[in-house]
Amino acid sequence: MSANAQTYFLQGDAQFMGDDCYRLTTALNNQNGAVWYAEQIDLNQPFDLEFLMNFGDIDANGADGICFVLQTVGTNALGESGGGLGFLGFSPAFAVEFDTWQNMPYGDPFYDHIAMVSNGDVDHFSANAISPPVQASSTSPNIEDGLDHIVRITWFPDTQEVSVYFDCDLRQTAEVDLVNSIFNGESLVYWGFTAATGGAFNNQTVCLQENIVPTGPDALVCTGASIQLSAGGDPNSSFLWSPETYLDDPFSQTPICTPENNITYTVTYTDLCGNEISSQINVEVDDLTVEISGLDELNCYNETSQLTASVNFPIPNTFNWQTQGGNILTAIDAPFITIDEGGVYSITVIHNEQCEATAEFVVTTDFDDPLIIIDGGEALTCFDPVSTLLATTDVGNAGFSWSSQGGQVTGDPNDPSIEVATSGTYTVSVINLDNGCSSEASVEVINAISFPQITMGQADTLSCRQPQVIITGSTVQPEGVELTWSHSDNGIIAGGNTLEPVVNQEGYYLLSAFDPSNGCSSADSTYVFSDGDIEVDFSSLTFPNVFSPNNDGVNDRWFPVLRANPSFDVMDYITQYELQVFNRWGSVVYENEGKKQRWDGRDSGGNVLNDGVYLFIIQYDVLCGTPPQRLISGDLHLQRNQRF
Repeated sequence: MSANAQTYFLQGDAQFMGDDCYRLTTALNNQNGAVWYAEQIDLNQPFDLEFLMNFGDIDANGADGICFVLQTVGTNALGESGGGLGFLGFSPAFAVEFDTWQNMPYGDPFYDHIAMVSNGDVDHFSANAISPPVQASSTSPNIEDGLDHIVRITWFPDTQEVSVYFDCDLRQTAEVDLVNSIFNGESLVYWGFTAATGGAFNNQTVCLQENIVPTGPDALVCTGASIQLSAGGDPNSSFLWSPETYLDDPFSQTPICTPENNITYTVTYTDLCGNEISSQINVEVDDLTVEISGLDELNCYNETSQLTASVNFPIPNTFNWQTQGGNILTAIDAPFITIDEGGVYSITVIHNEQCEATAEFVVTTDFDDPLIIIDGGEALTCFDPVSTLLATTDVGNAGFSWSSQGGQVTGDPNDPSIEVATSGTYTVSVINLDNGCSSEASVEVINAISFPQITMGQADTLSCRQPQVIITGSTVQPEGVELTWSHSDNGIIAGGNTLEPVVNQEGYYLLSAFDPSNGCSSADSTYVFSDGDIEVDFSSLTFPNVFSPNNDGVNDRWFPVLRANPSFDVMDYITQYELQVFNRWGSVVYENEGKKQRWDGRDSGGNVLNDGVYLFIIQYDVLCGTPPQRLISGDLHLQRNQRF
């Protein structure tokens, strides 16, 4: 709120009393008040402030005190009441405390004291404590005497010294880098006062001067404009400015200066303590200039930018930002703005309503995302069990990063090319390292490595009766694969590329299945057995020339035998058998009519033939092997009474 001709902002329980005086707390419990000067001061320049403080007239139970504060929180800052003096709780800040209550946890002494503290912390044991407490008055431990006390605070940036005078006595000086140590490089700060009460209380006031902030030691004025100079000290004393050139009143505390060129003034006056003070003010005449700084390109690294107007004149300055084609996110009447679009940004600065300067700043944008092409990604097969993925982009200065869902990235994932041996979705992220913009592209790699599934069949046993067999019952999936049978002794005589080959050799038969669609192959085998008779040699086939059909169980029947293996039953392997038996007169006495019968020595009518020599003729064929002949004849001796 505005209280009078000078602008101050009051917070909490603070009240305007008139004549530049402010009551920060009344004599009530738990009061908390603050008053802030509207215009900031520049800590790169020295200041010398004089004012009156009154701490009330309650001594033993009076509390809690007043703080002179520098801060960047703003004109709405208000700390905690009680022992916090209205300063506790906001940061960054610097304070000179005038403490009238002993808070033992904070390290307060029993006397009313002065100390320098920072960052909303009034604990003298804390790292935020700058100077130890000293007695406020050089003559009394009590300043709650109902009197106005003259307080002077000076700051000299060259030596980084803050000095505190109380009732015209220097009570404390501390060296502190206010700009860098307290305010993180910020030089423009608000200043004012805070005060509080708690369980104890007092009327606590501060009285300021109409022109409390003196000019200088350097002042800038626009060419052809005027500037009001201000000297500190007692406004009721006399003032003398020298030289009088360009001044409207050389005897005023605040003369108007309209310089035509640079000039230095000396002003002599008396301060509130009656001391004669002489100070110099250098007035420089110059044209107002403004420059805009900030990022001139927005991209994915910097989607917003702060543009800052730098002016060669100190406050008060007014700012007005405008844009053509851009977008301003923050207030347009501040020294800086935040933007998020390209365009032309301009500012108009007016200093002290007297001179004007403009500047323009062009911001471009680069939000182009990389274009990505992935080569590769074919299905994994037995022909190519490893797939090469290659990412290419239209960006010259690019960074790559591969990842996978379900698959596995091997090697360096930051290479544009990777090799993959597992199926899954592979994603590459490409960032344009020049503008920070990125894109993603994905490719799915499927696993087509599938081996043919073979179920082996079987074959009957090879034998003389069955010298060739078919391996049946084999299955292969999928359909359309290429089949190949193999055997160590070339036992495959037909169907070597089908599921049912014809074979004639004992041993293992290997079935190989090749899938031409993916290059995968499988193999399995089955064993074909053979009977021993398949190897029988019929070249020793012979027909006996004598037999004795007397039913004695020995040589009772006549039939062919193998000389090399007489116990072998040849009759099972004869397929054609036509026997004729003739007597000595050439008459047929027996014929089998094609029946495979062992002859028992009877004629065709079943009559027993006499002993003697008979002629036989046989036409025969064997199932397997190589018979010596197919038609044979010879003499046969039938002797019943003999034993052979």
